[in-house]
Amino acid sequence: FESVKKLKEFYESKALEIIKHSVKVLTEEADADEKEKAVRRVTTAGQVTLFTRTFGGGTDFICYDQNVAANDGAHVIQTFLSEEYSEEIQIKGRTARQGDTRFYGMVLLDSDLEKFLIQREDIENIKKGKRISDHLAAKFSSTKVYDTVYELLHDKRNALFKTL
Repeated sequence: FESVKKLKEFYESKALEIIKHSVKVLTEEADADEKEKAVRRVTTAGQVTLFTRTFGGGTDFICYDQNVAANDGAHVIQTFLSEEYSEEIQIKGRTARQGDTRFYGMVLLDSDLEKFLIQREDIENIKKGKRISDHLAAKFSSTKVYDTVYELLHDKRNALFKTL
């Protein structure tokens, strides 16, 4: 999750209500012992752990559970679009160590895409194979057909948050 606040909002939401009893939470607020235990248990079968972006970089989640390994490895679901592509790569790689397999995906809220100047209509047009307008630069305006929503997200991120 992008922040502790967003993680807690999701944890308290109806969307998690049915499995909430089995979900663990890991934030920067945890002490060192809690963090160590959570990191060890995060890749065990049946475990769902919600954690903040802090743990997406520099924390390796190594899978020792053969049931998990036999089922395509740990699943990492990122709930925000990183402004920096390098952060996204770090998050993708958290469970892919020493040849481990893993699943990575994104689940994003429409409202979180506003800072990337992406509208719901843009996403619907991509799904329909329609061209969408790109008005990021005042001098340039173009249209493009994207094969996936991710291509649009990646282009917008690169245009808006370039590091010089």
